[in-house]
Amino acid sequence: MALRDSLKRSLWLWLATAACGTAEPPAPPATSPPEPADAEAALPAIGAATRLLSGAEHRAVVTRGAYAYVADVDGLSVYVVDTSGRIALEHHVPTPGTAQDLTFAGPLLYLADGLRGVASFDLDSPERPRLLGHTAVPGAARRVIGSELGVAVLHERAGLTVLRPGHAPEHLALPGNPKDAAWVGSHLYVADAGDGLLRVDLEPGPPHVAFRERAFRRATSLAARGSLLVVGSQDKHVRVLDTSASPPRVLAEVTLDHAPARLDVLGSQVLAAGGGATLLDLSASGSIEVRTPLPFAVLGAAALGPSLVLAARGAEGLELLHTSPGVGARARVPGSRLDRVAASDAQVMTFGEDGTGAWIWPLDPGARATELPGVRIRDAVFCGRAVCTLDPKGNLCQTPLPVRPAASPVCKHVPEGGRSIAWQPSAGTLWLLDEAGGLQGFRSTEGFTRVAAVSRPPTTTQEKLTRLAVEGERAVAIDPELGLLQVFDLGPTPRRRGFYVLQAPPAAVAFVEGTALVAEPSAGVQVVDVTDPDRPRELSWVPLEPRPQGISVWHPEGRRDRARVAVAHGEGGVSLWAWDGRGAFDPMGRSDTSGLASDVVHAGGSLWVADGAGAARFVLPAERP
Repeated sequence: MALRDSLKRSLWLWLATAACGTAEPPAPPATSPPEPADAEAALPAIGAATRLLSGAEHRAVVTRGAYAYVADVDGLSVYVVDTSGRIALEHHVPTPGTAQDLTFAGPLLYLADGLRGVASFDLDSPERPRLLGHTAVPGAARRVIGSELGVAVLHERAGLTVLRPGHAPEHLALPGNPKDAAWVGSHLYVADAGDGLLRVDLEPGPPHVAFRERAFRRATSLAARGSLLVVGSQDKHVRVLDTSASPPRVLAEVTLDHAPARLDVLGSQVLAAGGGATLLDLSASGSIEVRTPLPFAVLGAAALGPSLVLAARGAEGLELLHTSPGVGARARVPGSRLDRVAASDAQVMTFGEDGTGAWIWPLDPGARATELPGVRIRDAVFCGRAVCTLDPKGNLCQTPLPVRPAASPVCKHVPEGGRSIAWQPSAGTLWLLDEAGGLQGFRSTEGFTRVAAVSRPPTTTQEKLTRLAVEGERAVAIDPELGLLQVFDLGPTPRRRGFYVLQAPPAAVAFVEGTALVAEPSAGVQVVDVTDPDRPRELSWVPLEPRPQGISVWHPEGRRDRARVAVAHGEGGVSLWAWDGRGAFDPMGRSDTSGLASDVVHAGGSLWVADGAGAARFVLPAERP
């Protein structure tokens, strides 16, 4: 994969050089890579956090009786499902990490809570679980599988941890990338991608690999029914193994239209989820056949009865399905995901990229949010005295501020589609990056009249530029696939300028005073000087852990001689840095967020963070003059 991406980027560079005639290969990095800065070091908290809005991204579900327990990123939610099929939220327990998965083991419920480890809950009152505490594991906990023997925890850094009553946590390093696990009696089977199907025995302790079948090195998901082990693979196959044989033998297999990233046993059925979702019939003798594909994607599911299934669909919510004779919807609980945030001098907006709806807050403390309903947003920005939004179908819409319930937006369809928008206040122009790699300018005060267009050079490869950022008469955008930073002029004659090949694929960019700060999840933060727009050059590269997902930069009020940078780190929360405007970064503070911190902006003396599970505001302490 890395070689393919490198060749792809090199080809783009060669083609762009041939097309433009003036582009030069980027100079070597200005600095050798320093040691990764630890954004989780013992830093003071950034400030007081106020939870503004909680969403619900339903990632996994288990059921017991009439209760459904859901890991929804923000914590643990309890739903009651009655005989008529009505789903009602009964209780919610927020957790400090990122709730990814959950399982039963004995009388307790265990929840994979990301970097916070594994949370355990007492279910004496099943409608109101009581949080007992967290158990730390070597990496971020992302999958938990329970049995009467204990709980298997899969976490980052290629690790497996077993939690057993009366034992300290037992850690086992694995050579591959553990994707899933399943208990079959006293044996734990692990799909260790790249290494094979492993059998881990607990006795004689400590846990150890007792069997390895490398023919299943592409296995990604596991589930068990009695002595049958169901194995899903990257090649879209699902196979049933008889584990009573030594070695396990294949009894049956089917081929799906999608790779099964997760398998959930629902009585005599198996739901294969990942990219798509397919319901399979599994007999006690080991035969398996496709019953029906589902018309939507699913992250996990649990049975509520012989023909009722509750499916977790991420930001799309929970779906109650009846599975006999066909598959049909009975009820639905909508979900939400807020992973982007934008700001103006007076307001802040949070929205879900490719999601539905947005919320707008005045900067005044204690002010209530106004919902911008009924719009499906790919990107959004404040544009003068309005909100401008772009949907996945290429429709630009403008809603006047303040938003009123009966307000109707003014919209224009862009045939080339769109990936990102940005506002240029000095020219009153809304700029749009289209699907063809071009840049278009619109006057929003004139019903989105197009006033400028910059096309993609015909000889270059197809780009996927996004996250457009504008300052003055210049703009930058990033290509997450090719790993590029592209520069544009937005003056009287808008045109493309130079580009820069980044250290790694980027996720976000901030732009200030001719300098682009690029968040690269697999590398860190790269600072690129674009004051010479034809020959951008690197000023510094700061490796960061946890991985940066979003970035914002600003000057404290009245101080142009100092700058501050905020970085969103996914599960690692948000960090604050002092920046000298060139290459030096000094840590100032860090705070956790309830979900995956994916975007951050500074406005009104606060940091506003979108973390998937909702939105939060961190009030920053006043700085001395």
